[in-house]
Amino acid sequence: MLTLLLSLSSAHATDVMFVGNSYVLWNDLPTVVSEVFEGAEQSVTTGRLAAGGLSFPDHLARASDPSSPWYERLVTEGASRHWVVLQDQSQIPGFPQTQEQWIRSRDAAIGLNDLVADSGAETMFFVTWGRRDGDAMNPSFYPDFTTMQAQLTAGYLTYGAATRTEERPVWYAPVGQAWAKIHDDLVEAGEAPVARDTLFHRLYSDDGSHPSALGTQLTAYVFFSAITGQSPVGLPTPRGLSDEDASALQLAAEAAVFDETDAFSFPWELSGDEDTGSSGSDSGSADPDDGDDVASDDGDGGETPTGDADASSGSKEAEKHESSGCASVQSHPSAWLLSFGLVLVTLRGRRRSDVLSPSASTSAD
Repeated sequence: MLTLLLSLSSAHATDVMFVGNSYVLWNDLPTVVSEVFEGAEQSVTTGRLAAGGLSFPDHLARASDPSSPWYERLVTEGASRHWVVLQDQSQIPGFPQTQEQWIRSRDAAIGLNDLVADSGAETMFFVTWGRRDGDAMNPSFYPDFTTMQAQLTAGYLTYGAATRTEERPVWYAPVGQAWAKIHDDLVEAGEAPVARDTLFHRLYSDDGSHPSALGTQLTAYVFFSAITGQSPVGLPTPRGLSDEDASALQLAAEAAVFDETDAFSFPWELSGDEDTGSSGSDSGSADPDDGDDVASDDGDGGETPTGDADASSGSKEAEKHESSGCASVQSHPSAWLLSFGLVLVTLRGRRRSDVLSPSASTSAD
């Protein structure tokens, strides 16, 4: 394992498969990640297995079907993967952990992680962001961004505690923490983060859930740093962004990934390759068209889309998505306690809602 980690961290030439839903599809996140690596003069191949509204159980069911592209990419071709990024439906990870949907997602996270481990790849959980104004479908326990972010983070950390072992850790991309950094800095400056012209507000599309181009760019910076151990600060400004916005996004991503007090794990922490300075150059360049690209979105607003995945590429696919939102094996007690203790840090003094509805509503992403 350590040899693999050293090679992945030092070579910066890798294959990343995103397994998710419309949070991956909007603005074509895998391609934007490839462009960030290219700006750092590093090589990466990215692909996606995504459809609107899919949760972990949906992905596991598809990955268990030999006729599905999910099976082909994760099982048949699994040995070619270096990283598999797992993103659950956008509300479920923060649901009460006694709730049936949450339990099913945790169990499916274990099953997906087993598939990834069997292929020899590394598992990275995509810790998503809370909705800009909280979740109107579940106001009792998602009343605002900060509460929702804390509970989503707690859920993903518990997924991690259920899937990792001493022999094989799992990793995190703390995307939601980068969004929270921008939110919290505005609060500390005495500004209202949700005001229309703030950078935080501009991270979202009009629905307050899906990412704008700025939000996807911030997400891509977090993945770059989480995988490489290098800061995105100083990378070239992407086309369509101002230098000021690009710098702010890079600094937020750097702060989220290299926060020494957080509960997240990264491979370069074990290999000793962490580099929080500006990214250096490496041979090779990314070609966004080289990656696998399997995506669909039936747009019916349901939690479990019925359409089969079809091959497509580019941001035009993401522009089709109009749906809102992204919707039991027990972990070892000591791992659970560690995760619980770490999650308390994430809450930053905020209390969870005293009463959580036993039936939570999901929307499609």
